[in-house]
Amino acid sequence: MSKEEYKLSALPVALVTSQPNGFYYGIQTICQLLPPAIFGKRYTG
Repeated sequence: MSKEEYKLSALPVALVTSQPNGFYYGIQTICQLLPPAIFGKRYTG
């Protein structure tokens, strides 16, 4: 795998990469797939 390459599987959710750059881009893709509500307000007790 190149240093920015990653493989993302949906079921089960899996992110496979050989370098930290690929992990970063894979996480960015996962965040883009999440609904906006997941990034809502946080409540602290």
